[in-house]
Parts: sequence; C-alpha cells; structure tokens
Amino acid sequence: MNVAGSVTVGYGVAVGGSYSQSKINADYAGVNEQAGIYAGDNGYDVNVKNKVSLTGGAILSQAPKEKNQLTAQDFEYSNIQNYSNAKSSAMGLAGGVSFGRDQTSDEDKELNDIYRKGREGETFDQANPNKANESAVKFGLGTDDIHSTDLYALAKVGLTNLAGNSKQSENRQSTTYSVISEGNFNIGSDKGKENMESIKKSTEQESNKLEKVDYSKMQKDVEQDVATIQGFAKNVAGFTDEAYRTMFIAEHRMFTHKIDQNGKPVKDLDILNKINEEADKKGINREVYLEQQKDKGRNIYQLHELSDQERDRLQKVTYIDPITGKTEGKYVIAFNGIFNDRNAAAKFAVQNYVAGKNEQSGDINKRLYGGSYFVHHPEANNSFSELLIAGYEKMFEGAFGNVLGMDNSALQAVDLMKRYGKEDLYLGSHSRGTLTLSNALTALNTKENQEKQLLSGTTIKMVGPAADVTRADNKLSLLQTGTIRDETNASDSIRIENNALDPVGSMPILLGGNPATTSENNHNKGWLKRTLDMFSDKHLSVHNCHGLSQRQCINDGYRQEGDLRMGNEQTIFELNKSEGKSK
Repeated sequence: MNVAGSVTVGYGVAVGGSYSQSKINADYAGVNEQAGIYAGDNGYDVNVKNKVSLTGGAILSQAPKEKNQLTAQDFEYSNIQNYSNAKSSAMGLAGGVSFGRDQTSDEDKELNDIYRKGREGETFDQANPNKANESAVKFGLGTDDIHSTDLYALAKVGLTNLAGNSKQSENRQSTTYSVISEGNFNIGSDKGKENMESIKKSTEQESNKLEKVDYSKMQKDVEQDVATIQGFAKNVAGFTDEAYRTMFIAEHRMFTHKIDQNGKPVKDLDILNKINEEADKKGINREVYLEQQKDKGRNIYQLHELSDQERDRLQKVTYIDPITGKTEGKYVIAFNGIFNDRNAAAKFAVQNYVAGKNEQSGDINKRLYGGSYFVHHPEANNSFSELLIAGYEKMFEGAFGNVLGMDNSALQAVDLMKRYGKEDLYLGSHSRGTLTLSNALTALNTKENQEKQLLSGTTIKMVGPAADVTRADNKLSLLQTGTIRDETNASDSIRIENNALDPVGSMPILLGGNPATTSENNHNKGWLKRTLDMFSDKHLSVHNCHGLSQRQCINDGYRQEGDLRMGNEQTIFELNKSEGKSK
C-alpha cells in the first residue's frame, strides 16, 4: 500500500493525494519428483502378499519385459492433479481539492496587462460570467490540474479512478500419472487385473512437473497496469482540462478596434514589428510581405477591450443591408470560429457581416472598424482541445441541450440578446461561433420569452456555419414573433453564407449540413487541395472567403476579381424554399 500527498500554497491552497494498493492470492499443489521403484537394467521383482497401491507413483525398469515381475493379490492406482492458481489485483486512487485557488492562465494575465492595466474604476466581470457562480472549493486529480465543482470534475475524477484498477489471474494444471514398465503381472483379483490393464505403461517418469506462477511478476504487472492506465487518463485529462479552461475559466473578452480622430483604425506597431521580423526571417522584402499579409486580411490595427461600463453603452453601426439596399443602424457584435486568435477574430468581425457603401463604385465593400464589436472565444493551446470544444458545443444542438453548462461566450450571447434583442441587435457568427449563437437561442427559447418576443429586433447572420441554421432559425422565429417561421416573417430569417464545398458548413449530421449560397472554386481544386487550404497559413479557403473576403481569395480561386463586396448572403428561409426544403 502506498499513500502520497502534496500541498501547493500561493493564490489559494491546493491539496492532492494518491492511494494505491495491490494484493495477490495463490494456491499451489504439485509433484516435483515421482516416488516409486526405479529398477534400471536389472528389472524389478515385486512380490506383495496383499495389495500394491500407486498414487502418482512409478515402478520403472529399463530391462526387457521378461525381467520385470509383479505378484500381488490386488493392484490399484490413481493419478495426482497438480495445480498452480494465482489472482492478483491492484487499485489506484487520486484526487485533489483546492480552496480559493487562482486558475488564471499566464496568457490571460498578459492580456490583462495589455488591455486592462491602468483602467481604474472599470470592471470586466462580464468577460467571464461563469466566474460569478464558481465555488471557492473545487476538486480535481491533484494540485496542478484544472479544478471545478461541476459534472466535469465528477466525471474526470470518477472515470480516472474507475479506470485505475487492474486484475490478472492465471491457472495452470498438469497430471502426474501412475506408471509401470511392461512385465509379467500375477494379480489375484479381477479388479486388480483390470487396473493393471489400464495403468499407463512406460519406461520413463510421468511426473509432468508444474512450475509455480511467478507471483512477484504478476503483482508487478498489475501495479504497472494501474500506473499506465492512470498515466494515460491524466494525459487525456490534460486535453480535456485545456478545453474546459478555454471555455469556462478563460476570459472571453469583447473587443473593438481603436479609432483615431478621423475615424480611421489605429495601426498596432507591435503587430507591424512582428510582421517585419517574419519578413526578415523568410528573406522577403518587408513591404512586399506586408502587402501579402494585408491581402490575407491579417489584422494590423490596435484593439480595445470593452469594460462592463462600456458594454452598457454600446454604439450602433450604420451600414447598408445587401439584401434590401436600405441603410440600417444596429448594435453589431460578432462571435468567432475555431482556431482563431484575437487578431483573426478581429479580421472576420469586419469582413463577414456588415459594410458601408463605396461612394465611388457604389459597391457595399467599405470595412467598418468603428463601433463593430466581437466577443473573442479564445483559442485552446492545442488542436485536439480546440476540436473537443467544437464537439462539445455541437452536442448542445441535440438532446443534451444545455444541461452540461454554457461557456463564457454563449453566456455573453444570452446576456446581449436579453439586453439588446428588442432594439436593433445584429449578431454575426462564423464557423464554431454559429454554435455559440445557436446554443444561446436554445437557452432562451422558453414560453415566457416567446410571449415577450424577446428578439423582435434581432438580426442574425451565420457564415460557414457549423450549426444547423434551419434549426436555429426556427428558434429565432419563435423568439422574434412567438410563431414558427413562414412567409409572414420570412424577412427576419437568419442570413447565411455557405460554400457547397465547405465541409464545416455543408457536411450533414456531424457538421452544419446547410444549403449553399455559392460553390465558387475557380481553380477547380480537388477535395484534398481544398482541405489543405483550410489548414494553411499560406492560402485562404472555401471556409473563410465570405463577406467582403480578401484579395488572397481571388488568388486561391474562391472569389472573383471585382467581387470583393457584400451581396452573397441569403435568408435561410428563402434558400430552403428555393431548394424545396421544408422548415
């Protein structure tokens, strides 16, 4: 039995411990050397007045049959069953508890210094709504993993300890046969004669010695099994911990671009310096490399994080609706997709959703930096955890609902819908961000909110949607009008942009499974090349060339020259209608 523990003291206290125990049960009975008469080459001569009885015994001779003689009134024999049985088991338990432990990541601490330092009197609680409901006492596997008090902690600790058990058993058997060498047998009784006829005849021993099970090795094996299982479980927990931290512990900050006195976005010198360093490292002219990055839409402008106080006085953005052609003024807030750091989220916030009119060309292609907001769902520190997050949020669309808890972005979407849903709210979302909005709609879709028509002033656009947009639109309709989507309220249907070749938006069941507004692939790239583009830093793809798009999308064949403007979106109601789909 082993017991271990550790205590970590810093911002709060974390206590962890482990317990392990192993045991073995063994049972052995066996013949090592067969007892009896060994006559060699001279033969044997056994003369017994009454009975000869062999129990796993031997009467052996190397001599010819005529030199071997046994005389007795009776003869009997039996064999001996040898056995070696062993059972071994081991168990390991681990757990930890923390009191007031600070689980703020180094990344969030750094971002706090960048965006919050020196802003006395402002608070940022709304960036982490789950924090308001957390308990000071939390549970985990040890002192260094993520601690919580919800179903995640129960599942992680419970499954890890449940898996931390191992058993082995081994059962060996053999038979030591009674044996006699051929000879002249004079047995008086009939039964004795029968026994002599049936006994095994040989000139060699038949002990069939049975080796004992290696008890020590078996015990070490089960202990190693437990250690391996627990090690694997803790490694898996490392990925799920990162997914949980990203969703429920990390700050999901609301940003906007910093604007100068002339209404222009302010360039971020740190980003520009980093771009220069990248150019130097690649051996590319700095100006040429900068233009390449701008063609991809890389954000080069400063961001400003909104405080709670600023969230209470959001500014409307004036834009041109590409469907109606009308000038609109709404609170525009975007939610980013998978594998987006904050600068990628900033890029899509001004690319995908609303734009102003270019006075010279008349096209709706003017990026609106001032007053457009986005809630940044942070990126996990590894790809597997990032995919786990997407899977978790996709699961909410099904029967699980929101019983497992909503992440910090979805809770903010719910709050924004409650606060601004009746007064010109525009919510944009891309990729996984569409699941954020879909799950927020699910959470709000109650009889009370339908009667209130809570979202009567809300417009939603979904781009490259991982969500089932038709399903989300049915919920939106109920929250807008109290009725299902039909011709009478079709204009308020969710707007969608989706490329038929984009698996995120178009693949059924596992992903979005949505109808398409385009299938643009001007270079006729095959499936493999299109997929590689989706994960490439060099190219853009069918998944991210929506809205105003970028010049790199023309180079990669997913948009055409002269078409970098708004206008490809349709309402999901009209799109389904044109394809003959029912709601």
